[in-house]
Amino acid sequence: MNNIDKQYLEILEKILYKGNTKKDRTGTGTISIFDTSATYSMLEGFPILTSKKMYLKGIIHELLWFLGNHMKLDEYKKFGITNIKYLIDNNTNIWVGDCYKKYSTTETGKILSKEDFLIKLKEDDDFCMKWGSIGPAYGKQWTSWGKEGINQVEECIKLLKTDPDSRRIILNSWNVSELHEMTLVPCHMMFQL
Repeated sequence: MNNIDKQYLEILEKILYKGNTKKDRTGTGTISIFDTSATYSMLEGFPILTSKKMYLKGIIHELLWFLGNHMKLDEYKKFGITNIKYLIDNNTNIWVGDCYKKYSTTETGKILSKEDFLIKLKEDDDFCMKWGSIGPAYGKQWTSWGKEGINQVEECIKLLKTDPDSRRIILNSWNVSELHEMTLVPCHMMFQL
């Protein structure tokens, strides 16, 4: 068992035995504890769990999407940084449910099924531009924060190179002024390097 799995399993055990049952946005309920974190050394390799099945291709595509990598490709520029078109074209449908929820609670008239919604996102660029955005979440905050358009990823890389001992190498997705525009507020809201 690697250190990542060990920390993960210890957190799960803590949640199970010391957590509180709460309602959540999905209606399924959750058991949670307040404030827990994990620390990973990149010297040990990429921090990925081995104690449970991971969809590595999806993780890679979502991370590249967060980083705005798709914006280098002409076919995705018109959609914008937080549109899920790139993800669904790469069979990474993790955000479809959140976009569908926004669509089905906003749209008037005949509502598509979730399956037909996904097909329409794939095939109809205008529809995807209207309903495929998650708002100013993750990629927007990571690479174009606020009116200044601060690229936090570039700032973190610069600090890692010039001042690796700094305690201020932090990336933050929790932009309070834009939370209300996000389809889903950030779950992993910050990390420190």
